Amino acid sequence: QNGYKMNIKKYKIELTVKPGTEDEDKIVISNKGNYSYKYKKYGDLVIILKQKDHPLFIRKGPNLIIKKKISLFESLVGFNFKIKHLDNRELLVNIDTIIKPDTIKVVKYEGMYIKDNQYRKGHLYISFEVEFPNDINSKVRKFLQEEYKINIDYPQNETPVELDNPENINNYDDDEYEEPNGQQHVQCAQQ
Repeated sequence: QNGYKMNIKKYKIELTVKPGTEDEDKIVISNKGNYSYKYKKYGDLVIILKQKDHPLFIRKGPNLIIKKKISLFESLVGFNFKIKHLDNRELLVNIDTIIKPDTIKVVKYEGMYIKDNQYRKGHLYISFEVEFPNDINSKVRKFLQEEYKINIDYPQNETPVELDNPENINNYDDDEYEEPNGQQHVQCAQQ
């Protein structure tokens, strides 16, 4: 229109993404954008980087986070495992202390490079999730009770209360139920 003709030109552009570059960072390449007839020059090409999700690492600025599930047994007696880092190095992690649920440990300077500083790195955080077993071998249970002097017997003249899971409770939908103070409560239907 207006006597101007558009040409489409294809360029192969190679760019270097600097260490520490983050999601949504912009790379500007001068004079590779659209041509402006008004100013008689080419504009800039702006490339906005999108970070892809990784199956193991979560990035928070220069820091990396991984989530590690471990068994209750591992949390009590220790263990070791390897982490294949983004640059294909393998980090050997040795745990020789008790790991409580939701414990976080850190490997210093094994995160991403800090933006605009190719000599400093963030840290690698390991968030542990302790998985508890659904059941336990009766011999192991007996051994643990004896080892830690745990007595689960109760006096003969007493009866223990029955425990249930919360999802099995009907939230007082019955017509009659007993109040916590022992009084009986009867719901009346409205007429």
